[in-house]
Amino acid sequence: MRTALLLAALATAIATASAADGALDATFGTDAEFPGFGFYLNPYGTGLTAGAQTVRRAPNGQLYLFGSMKDAQDDWRMSIQRLDADGYPDYAFGDFGLRTYQAPCPGAFATDAQIDAQGRLWVGFAGCPDMTIYRFTPAGDLDTSLLGSGVLTIAYDLGDDNEDEVRELAIDAQGGVIVAGFAAATPSRHLAVAHYTSDGAPVPGFGVDGKVDVDVQNVMNAVRGLHLMRDGRIVVTGRYAPNPLAGTQAVVRLQANGAVDAGFGNYAPGIAHADLGQLAGNLDKRVMSEGSLLGADGSVLQVGTSYGYGSAHSYYDIVLVKWKPDGQLDTSIGPFGTRTYALDFAGAAPADDQDNFDRAFALVRQGDGKIVILGESRADAAPIGATLVRLTPSLDLDPTFGDGGKARYLAPIATDGHHCTYAVNPLIEPGRIVAGVQACIGNGAVAQATLGVENDLLFADGLD
Repeated sequence: MRTALLLAALATAIATASAADGALDATFGTDAEFPGFGFYLNPYGTGLTAGAQTVRRAPNGQLYLFGSMKDAQDDWRMSIQRLDADGYPDYAFGDFGLRTYQAPCPGAFATDAQIDAQGRLWVGFAGCPDMTIYRFTPAGDLDTSLLGSGVLTIAYDLGDDNEDEVRELAIDAQGGVIVAGFAAATPSRHLAVAHYTSDGAPVPGFGVDGKVDVDVQNVMNAVRGLHLMRDGRIVVTGRYAPNPLAGTQAVVRLQANGAVDAGFGNYAPGIAHADLGQLAGNLDKRVMSEGSLLGADGSVLQVGTSYGYGSAHSYYDIVLVKWKPDGQLDTSIGPFGTRTYALDFAGAAPADDQDNFDRAFALVRQGDGKIVILGESRADAAPIGATLVRLTPSLDLDPTFGDGGKARYLAPIATDGHHCTYAVNPLIEPGRIVAGVQACIGNGAVAQATLGVENDLLFADGLD
C-alpha cells in the first residue's frame, strides 16, 4: 500500500505547478486523498526494490509501466502496472493495478515492450536460450491465441552457446511483431532481426523463415532503437562500446524483405558507422548513444552522452548525432554531424565539473516538429534528477519550455537521504509529457514511477 512517508516527502518537495510547458502537471498521478504533484510512485511499500523498463500507452489512453520487482523471497519477477491516463493506478488490473510474472527462464529479464492496436502487450526477454516474447491480453493474462501459449520463441542456432536475445520490439501495420537483438555466433554475435505475424508465424519472404542476421563485429554490440519506415524498411540503431572509454555510433537499415539496404551506409552496404573521437582527432572524445528517432525522410537522430565534448565546465553533456537518409553524417547540424547541449544545472562555475553531468536516454517528436529528450542531470553536488529538454525543429533549445528549454526534477523521498530520480523513456500525451522514471527510496532500493509535465499540445507525429 502507499506509504504516507513517500507522499508527504514528495508533497513537501513539490508545492506548486504552473501551466507553463515543462512544469509539473498537478493533475497527473493524483486523487483527492493522495496528491502526486506530477509524480506517481508505485504504492507497494519501501521494503522491495522495483526497476522500470519502459512506459507505453494503450489505444484507449491507459498507461502500462513495464519493469521488474523483487518479491519477499528476494527473487526478481517481471512486473506490469496499469495506470489510467492521469497516472493513477487502475485497480481493476491485478492487485491494486499491478501484476507480476515469473520470468520465462532463470536469469531472464524484460528488455522492451510494445502495445498493438488491439491493446495486447508484447514483452521481449533476454537471458533465455532463444529469443523469447510473451503476449498478454489487456487484462494481463497470457494471450493463448498466440500459438496456444502466449509465448513466441525464435531460435537462430548460429553457434557458440546458441543464446539469442531480444533487445527491441516494434509492431507492424498488420499487428505482427518485429524483433531486433543478437544471435550468438562465432567469433562474435550477429545482429538478429526477425519478423513474425500476429499469429506467431514467420512473415513469408522475410529472410529465411522470418529471420535475418548481419555480422556486425566491431560495429555494434548494443541495440538501442528499432524503427519502421513507411515503406516497410527497418532501421536498427545502436553503438559499439567494447569498454567504458570507447564508443562509436551505428545504424543498420534493411529492406522490407530483410535484405541489407545497399542505398544506405558509409561503412558497408546497409551500415552507417562513426567513431566521432577519431573523426575529431581526439580519441578521448566519445559519444555513448542511447535512444534514437526516425525522420519522415529516412534521416536518423541518435541521442546520448558526450565524453570530452563538454562545455568549459561540464565534461559530460547531451549530444545528438544525425544521419542523412543515405547513411552519411549530416554536418549541417554541427561538426561531424553532432550537436551538444550543456544544460549546466550547477551553474557556470561549479566546484567540480562533474556537478554539471548530463546524460540522455531517449527522445520523441511532437506533432509540431519539436523534439523532447529525456535524460538525467546533476545540479551542484546534488544527486541525479530526471531531465526533460525540448528542442525546436532546428534543434535549438526551446525557450518556451521549462527554464530556457530544460527542466530537472528530483523526487526527494529516500528514507536514508540518498535521493535520485533516473530516466527511462518519454511519451507525448494529450496536454502533457509523461516519462517513465525510477526513484530512490532508501537503502539502495528504487521504486517504479511516472512523471507528468505540462505540454500545450494534443498529439505526437504518429511516425515513431
